[in-house]
Amino acid sequence: MGSPQTVKKVKNGSTYYYERTPGYDPKTKNTAYKYRYVGKEMYGKVGRVRITLPRRSYIYGPFLPLVKIMDSLRMGEILSTITGMKISG
Repeated sequence: MGSPQTVKKVKNGSTYYYERTPGYDPKTKNTAYKYRYVGKEMYGKVGRVRITLPRRSYIYGPFLPLVKIMDSLRMGEILSTITGMKISG
């Protein structure tokens, strides 16, 4: 394997960065590249757009005030001590 290279790709006005690692493909008897997503350029820095996956794909906007109230009352900590399960909030 060769050393990885950083490749910049511009798509729809956004700049995306990939790490390209060369390797030998015995099937085609030629060099084959493996690409790994590094991140998107935002404000002059390169970083991943989404670090964690969303909780659900459903709309939970109406429940945000309830979540804020539960966080302020530390309901997650109380429930985790009672049930023994870690409840994130």
